[in-house]
Amino acid sequence: MKKIFLFFAAVIAAVTVSAEQSLYLKLSADWAGYTDKFAAYYFNSDTDYGWSDFMTAVAGKENTYTTTIPDGYANVIFVRLKDVATETRWDNYDGEYNVWSQTVDLVIPTDGKNLFTITSTGTGKTCTGEWSVFSSEPDAPVDSATVYFVNIQDWTTVNVYVFESTSGNYANYKAWPGEMMHLTAEQVSDHDVYTYTFPASFDVIIFNNGTDQTPNLTYSSDAPYYADPSWYASLDAINLSPAKFYITGDSAFMVAAGIDGDHAWWANAIRVDEDSYTFANMPAGFYKMKVVPTGSWEGTVMGFDDLSEVADGLFADDDRNVCFTLEEAGDVVVTYKVTDEGTIFTLTGNFAVPCADTYGILIGDRFVEAYINPANENEYMLTDIYLVEGDIVQVYNACTQDSWIITNYKENSYQFEIEDAKYKVTESANYDFYFTISYGNDAIYIEKKLSDSLNDINAETNATMYNILGQKVTDDYKGIVIIGGKKMLKR
Repeated sequence: MKKIFLFFAAVIAAVTVSAEQSLYLKLSADWAGYTDKFAAYYFNSDTDYGWSDFMTAVAGKENTYTTTIPDGYANVIFVRLKDVATETRWDNYDGEYNVWSQTVDLVIPTDGKNLFTITSTGTGKTCTGEWSVFSSEPDAPVDSATVYFVNIQDWTTVNVYVFESTSGNYANYKAWPGEMMHLTAEQVSDHDVYTYTFPASFDVIIFNNGTDQTPNLTYSSDAPYYADPSWYASLDAINLSPAKFYITGDSAFMVAAGIDGDHAWWANAIRVDEDSYTFANMPAGFYKMKVVPTGSWEGTVMGFDDLSEVADGLFADDDRNVCFTLEEAGDVVVTYKVTDEGTIFTLTGNFAVPCADTYGILIGDRFVEAYINPANENEYMLTDIYLVEGDIVQVYNACTQDSWIITNYKENSYQFEIEDAKYKVTESANYDFYFTISYGNDAIYIEKKLSDSLNDINAETNATMYNILGQKVTDDYKGIVIIGGKKMLKR
């Protein structure tokens, strides 16, 4: 027995146990959006350091990875390596940097916390987060949503990019261009149908092929089927034939039709003959539109400059939209034909006589028309406009029904507060407005009047009056006068 005991004792003494500790990493959305690799760089000093193996995914825990490092190290950096990395190191064999991003230098907790969750986005060495205790309990099931995409664009690759909107701020689910959708066995008018399932909290979607894309689309489980440009409750509700065109309206992506710049209107074109299509019974209203041939989605959107024949009542805005007004419901006919001489594109209908640009300011819902400054034919002006604290003001074109603000203030201009892309009046007073419209280079001068009364100014200064040409005028002069360096309207 004694010999046997000594034999086992010798064996036990020969075994060396290397102590290790497990570390866990919870990825942020931007780290999780790629097919990259992750590792831990541990260190005590510039000469005492090492790399872990590539981290491995933890089953049942979304975007959570783990690795082990030797005991005795006080610091760690979690690193996102390129997906082509073959080793955990800063540089690859070609001397090319091997790292996309990394956390700041982290102190490994000694209180049992071993899960680091990245809570910030960033590049370089700027990513931060917080430590907690890892739990092996599987994540609670996440409510999911499913979306379907009818590929009428005939894209070779169909991706979906999903957002979560919160108070106007967007957090992406996967990095651009998102993830490839899954092809189903279904078809609509010979177009393939794709599907994708994602967490239900994400409610904004962009379909794309990596180059071309839809606009930001709001998802609803009540109508999860998308065939550009509309959502549908079911595949059976989609009828693409014989549609060839969509008339689209005024938006950043030119895919939302507008009546009076507000209400959406969509309709498929009805084929009249080989080259002509009719949008039947369009509601009365003002339209700003472009035409998209659905078979040429990746080609050119047809705008005003592309019209082969410009019908009476059509005019263009600065974004090449074809603008017109239907005073009563009626049809609009599109002709689109590609010939050896070029493309024939016409738009005809019972259009009203086009309006002329009419600029002014919009105070709430009240429009006040401006007039040309006699001293500067390129400048519009309004004087003695009384505004009350809290009024919302915009520059407005009553013809195209565009409203906007000009942030390019001329020298010494009074400046309003800006809230939700509108001027907000913070002090009740009379104001003068002088502005120039030069698309892409608008400019404005605003003057807050020091006195509501021309007589008060005249009495206080006892100054000579001049017209805007600098000529001295008498008290019976009517129009814009300059008194004491201030412009006033004398009635």
